[in-house]
Amino acid sequence: MKKFVACLLLLSAQARSYVLFGREIARLGETGLEINNPLKRYSLTNLDGDFSGLQLFCNMHVGMALFDPKVDCGSGLQRE
Repeated sequence: MKKFVACLLLLSAQARSYVLFGREIARLGETGLEINNPLKRYSLTNLDGDFSGLQLFCNMHVGMALFDPKVDCGSGLQRE
């Protein structure tokens, strides 16, 4: 946890928000995100609005990449 907090302090405010949202999205994703169903909507605790599974999936990928560019979060988006 200390490493996580230390890394957050080094990131810009925008990058920090991506990392924090990425963490929340990863928790949502533990039960599965319906990325092929744009009608299924999700909400986040600290961000207004509702989001499709694909939007959350992409934001999770960005958040994880900002936290550690070498990590493979299993999204398959590294090629994109």
